[in-house]
Amino acid sequence: MPNLHRSSSVALILLVLAACSSAVPSLSVAPSVSPSDSPAPTGSPVAASPSPTPEPSAAAETPPPVPPTIAGCPGVAEIAPQAPFVDTGGSIGKFSVDLLVTRIEQRSGQPVSVTPPPRDLSNDGVGLVVGGYEFLMSPGYYYEGYSPPITMESATVTLTLDGAQPIALPTRFVPGNENYNQVAVLVPDIAGHGRLAVDMTWTDKCFRLAASGSIRVGVVPTSTTADCVMDEDAYWKQLESQLEHVLIVESRDVRTVSPRNESKYNQYINPGIDAFIEYLFNKDDPAFEAAPGSALRVAATNPALTLTDMEVAVFTRGSIARAVKDYPPHGTVLVLARTPAPKADGSWRLRVPDDPGRYVATVSFHFESKCTTGDVWTVVNVDVPGPTPT
Repeated sequence: MPNLHRSSSVALILLVLAACSSAVPSLSVAPSVSPSDSPAPTGSPVAASPSPTPEPSAAAETPPPVPPTIAGCPGVAEIAPQAPFVDTGGSIGKFSVDLLVTRIEQRSGQPVSVTPPPRDLSNDGVGLVVGGYEFLMSPGYYYEGYSPPITMESATVTLTLDGAQPIALPTRFVPGNENYNQVAVLVPDIAGHGRLAVDMTWTDKCFRLAASGSIRVGVVPTSTTADCVMDEDAYWKQLESQLEHVLIVESRDVRTVSPRNESKYNQYINPGIDAFIEYLFNKDDPAFEAAPGSALRVAATNPALTLTDMEVAVFTRGSIARAVKDYPPHGTVLVLARTPAPKADGSWRLRVPDDPGRYVATVSFHFESKCTTGDVWTVVNVDVPGPTPT
């Protein structure tokens, strides 16, 4: 006889397992369905969901293109052991800013950049900036691997007067020539002392460079520079006209030259290298006749120039005539030299020798005008007649 109690227990267990099987979802590898993706109600069309586009992995991203190799360009490591010497100055004004190169980037091949080692900058002086004008500037430099042209990319110029807020000066790029282009910087018409700071980036054939530096400056307003032309060609023409009629000896206009001169507000300068006053001698110039031991009157004729520091040297004419045949002139015979002070009326006296003879007198002055400073020279022939025979 079967065990009814055991059969009932087995039946109960099977019943419970069947119930649990209907209540627990089956395990599946298919993704679960969100409420929004649940099947549409019976009788409604079911739209086919597009397959999602897989996100690209980081490993699949396209690397940036490598710049092409430029023929003749060294690698940045070959030129970076020392910092390049770079400076910049204005076309108007008298200043030069020594710049520290802070980055050199290779333009040929792999985009590699380096920071050159620091160096001592020569920015200890005080420059001069002209207010109310626009000046031009560009980096000036040379280093191993440098190859023009230079193309400006950015430039920031800041002027900070003592006790005032920094002023970002307006800038614009302008053409230079086939080797470089430039930055034009506009200075407001102000006066004072402060600091001029320059930050710029540029490229040459092989590299991109960034550099910066600053100097102390004085800023002069247009009220100070009025009547001083800032264009270089116009400046030299203005100076030439001022030096045409500078001196008279007795009542005669004499030929003058300026071997050395310098603009007060620009970097225009004639340094007078290898200038010798004896070369102004002209044997055909008419001689001034003066009694032994007397003096010839010398006077300034151009009120635009202030003459100071007169120096006179008198030589025998024969020695001068021989000396100027060589370079430099040598063999001159000096008879007398003087540094006369001006008389009450502002004129000077050119003393002649006590002995009769034919002489050459060289006369030099320091001059100053509103716009220029320098030297003025003239050379005159002097005859000192001897006693009349009885």
